Amino acid sequence: HTGRDPPRAEVGDHLFAVEDLTDRPADREIGHGTVRNVIDHEILISRVVIHDREALAAKDLRDFWQRWHITLGTWMKDYVMYPLTMSGAMKKLGKKSKKVFGKKTGRNVPIALSNLIVFFLVGVWHGPTWGNIGWGLYNGVIIAFSIFAENRYRQLKKKLHINDKSRGWHVFMVLRTFALMNLSWYFDCVDSLQTALKMIRYSVTQFDPSVFLTVSAGKQGVTYTPVALVILLTGCVCLFAVSFLQEKGVDFHRVIARQPVMIQVTVCFVLLMAALMLGPMSAGRGFIYAQF
Repeated sequence: HTGRDPPRAEVGDHLFAVEDLTDRPADREIGHGTVRNVIDHEILISRVVIHDREALAAKDLRDFWQRWHITLGTWMKDYVMYPLTMSGAMKKLGKKSKKVFGKKTGRNVPIALSNLIVFFLVGVWHGPTWGNIGWGLYNGVIIAFSIFAENRYRQLKKKLHINDKSRGWHVFMVLRTFALMNLSWYFDCVDSLQTALKMIRYSVTQFDPSVFLTVSAGKQGVTYTPVALVILLTGCVCLFAVSFLQEKGVDFHRVIARQPVMIQVTVCFVLLMAALMLGPMSAGRGFIYAQF
């Protein structure tokens, strides 16, 4: 997007975020479903490397990246982050930083710098474009900032008497992380870094939910937009609910498998009909991550 129509571009970004965060989990479920029905799934699934884990339940960006792109993150941690942080140059930087900024802040400098380099490479891995590089550095800068601000956060929560173990605080953290990730998708949706930064600023300062009603609902047109938004919102609520329950150890495959056959058939029928009825609203295409 060129960013000439910020309100509609903002809507597109938020909807793209939902698509991106559901794309790979859907791909994963299809793969696991195939495994379960082809061979002894208990044996094979135990050998399958988990690529993502309930990213919608992440409490901050560091937590998000421990759940999203797990295989990529593990490789970067083992072969880039650790060797870089323990290198002679970074150790020298750490010693100098402790003298200049103090022990607590100085020891975080090489960690934050290594983190920025890692996310720069993560951006390049997605494609050697300025948009992807900007997206990677966006994540890296926020995480690096949080490393330095961690003690301040702790002091502020104590001063404001915030119970960070409460359910309300947990929900706030999850929604905050989701909002931060939403903003990051601008780097993937627009045509330049300048436009991405402009759109992020617009979303923070001039967000207007009513603009969602002006976007055509695919082939159905603007008249169907309110219905489409209700369906989308309902789906998002279900996604968050399922993520939280699975985070607590609920295995929906086993829950459904324990039900009577008629209930299993009904669940499958409802899901199939939902796909058939809601799918034609827009042009079909393959999984986003099939290109990587």
